[in-house]
Amino acid sequence: MLILCLRDSWNRNTVEPELKFILGLEDRDYLLKPSIKALFHDELEFSLAASIFGGDEGGNFGHFDERDFIELSFSCLF
Repeated sequence: MLILCLRDSWNRNTVEPELKFILGLEDRDYLLKPSIKALFHDELEFSLAASIFGGDEGGNFGHFDERDFIELSFSCLF
C-alpha cells in the first residue's frame, strides 16, 4: 500500500484542511479522504470529511465502491 497525507493550516491554526490517499498497489483500489476542521473561539470545532472508495472489487477498498459517504462532526470544549 502507498499512503499519502497532505495537511496544512491557515488563519493561526484555526482552519486545517487535510487530504489522505491510500492506494492498494496489488489490488488496484484506493481510498480518498478529504477533510477540513475549523476552530471557533478556541471552544467550538467543526469538522467535515468525505470517504471516496474505488477500484477492483476484490481489494480492501474496492468492494466499498458506490458506498462513499460524508461525515460532519461538532465538538464543544468547556
